[in-house]
Amino acid sequence: MMSLTLKMQFLATLIFLYVDIPPSLGRRWNVPQSPPTVYNRLRPISQKSKIAGKECSLIVDEIPDHRSRGKLRPLTRLCIRLNDIQLKARLQQVGDFNSRYMAINETDARRLRDKLPSKFYQNNKSRVGQSGLTRLCTERTIVTSLPEGVFPRFIREVKCQGDSCLKNEGRCIQRFMEFTFIHFTGEYEFHETVSYWPRIDIYTEVWNPYTQEIGICCECQRLSLGR
Repeated sequence: MMSLTLKMQFLATLIFLYVDIPPSLGRRWNVPQSPPTVYNRLRPISQKSKIAGKECSLIVDEIPDHRSRGKLRPLTRLCIRLNDIQLKARLQQVGDFNSRYMAINETDARRLRDKLPSKFYQNNKSRVGQSGLTRLCTERTIVTSLPEGVFPRFIREVKCQGDSCLKNEGRCIQRFMEFTFIHFTGEYEFHETVSYWPRIDIYTEVWNPYTQEIGICCECQRLSLGR
């Protein structure tokens, strides 16, 4: 009797489940999938954002073409020098290029030298200038070559050639104008936009701004009577 009762209860349970559970619960649900992750070329943790020149595997003037690419060894740190066009663009980010006082290369420097006054007038302090005023100090216009690693490399200056003026009652004072130049720090920084070759990292030169004085005139100042 007990066994028959258990069987009846089990059968009733099956009928209940069949009637009350909606058919939709038996469907296979399509779980929305997240879009695939796109991995860009990320800089390894061990890679430096800046390196010294001695840490470069190779220093070149431009990025090698595809034919030379295969000759580079894996894990190469390829360091690129900036050319004059790139350096001028870098200079204009922090200052300006004044062709009256600056020259980029020897060719431009020769043009500055061609504009220098003749030797007859270079040291003539009694010469009347274009403004109608008489020069009281001896001055000379020269083209100066700055050290390597400076851009622009050449400057046109006016320098004092003597100390006294007004029959020794005055002193010739050198006057300067300040310009923003850039200099090479000796470091190279990782260039992520061009480091697309597998296992080859591209670095470019780091040039920072500094203030460069350029002599523009020699001014006569009278000494005070108390001296």
